[in-house]
Amino acid sequence: MLGSYRNPNVRWILIVGIFNSIGLSISWFSITWLIYGFGGSNSDLGQILGVASLIGLIGSLFGSSLADKFRRDALIWIGGLFLVIGSYLLATSNNLNDIFVGQVFISIGGSSLFPIIGALFADSIPAKNRNRVFGTQFLLTNSASAIGNLVGYFIFRGMDSEDIETLDVELIKYSIFFAAATQFIAFIFMLFLRDKNTVSEAEEGTIASNFVQEKNTNQKFKSKWYKGELFDRSEFAPGSLQIITLTLISSYIIGMGAGISIPYFPRFFFDIYAIDLANLSILFAFVTLITAVWGKINANLADRYGRVELIVANQFVSVTLLVLLATYPPLIFAMLTLIVRNAAMNGVGPVSAAIQMEHSPRAYRSKVNALNQMAWVVLFAIGQMIGGHLVDNFGFRLPILITASLYLLATFSYWRIMKISPT
Repeated sequence: MLGSYRNPNVRWILIVGIFNSIGLSISWFSITWLIYGFGGSNSDLGQILGVASLIGLIGSLFGSSLADKFRRDALIWIGGLFLVIGSYLLATSNNLNDIFVGQVFISIGGSSLFPIIGALFADSIPAKNRNRVFGTQFLLTNSASAIGNLVGYFIFRGMDSEDIETLDVELIKYSIFFAAATQFIAFIFMLFLRDKNTVSEAEEGTIASNFVQEKNTNQKFKSKWYKGELFDRSEFAPGSLQIITLTLISSYIIGMGAGISIPYFPRFFFDIYAIDLANLSILFAFVTLITAVWGKINANLADRYGRVELIVANQFVSVTLLVLLATYPPLIFAMLTLIVRNAAMNGVGPVSAAIQMEHSPRAYRSKVNALNQMAWVVLFAIGQMIGGHLVDNFGFRLPILITASLYLLATFSYWRIMKISPT
């Protein structure tokens, strides 16, 4: 497995992920409070982030279509540059309209960058090592996000804000400048990525690549690609397209559920438990750090206990803890619930990604990743807009319970996968 880390793309993508995660964690936390600092409501937060994410769909679809046909590395560079520009625009914003423009750049950049860089990463790793290497990536990026949250603590600890009206907008913008600097460093490292450093399909050894090789030597296989379809069905091993579809359905449902309540968790702890921004930064640092470790453990256990079984078990834990959080438990229990819930729900990300890449032919990986990204670009955005109105009108309990219900529904897609094929 150590040989996989010698691949230049693997090393550079891991480094890019570290700096990008530091920057994005600071931006994600800071933009929420910047919107509130400029007088925005929860509804404004949902609409600004939601509409910007929907516009970002352009980057996701356009970038992924070009990436599988031309050069992935060049499109990664473009996406990274958009992220840097967006962060700079946020850091120099003076009103909600400026925030919206900056967030549009970030959404377009992120939506085009992450599916393509994910496909290039998968193409650079043999299938037998993918669970563990994806787990390492998850560990490093989430640990970096925790570092970003800790940076937020040192930036915000001097802010005396007992309510939303007393937020220091200039200090919040200073934190976003720091995020822009780390994302610029990530962009520099992106320039070292090269398409030519991927492994061959013969070396890769996935279900998809093995099937493609068999098909190429067997003239009985005929294309069934009809005009208007996303994929040539003959390129997929039996059952693979159905498995990919079920994982995407699950992602879409989870994306909608997450959008309804997750963006409002910082405000939840600020309003309900009176935690200031500095201590909120510490809380979310623990959230991402435990998630990082949990994800790496899941990736290491997946081959032993079954990938789908592990995902289902984690999602059931997350749903149970979300319901508990909706009861507004005492502070210490609320914090522990948030930490473990986030780890359980997001800690299966590397395992789920490995399943998708295992069943996706190389020529379609950017497109599959882009379709998965749509869960966050479209349905997460819609969920954000719905969630903002729900929080403003009904408080936090109803959105959290709706999220738990949608997560439970998403779990059944993975139950179905277990009946199709062992993964």
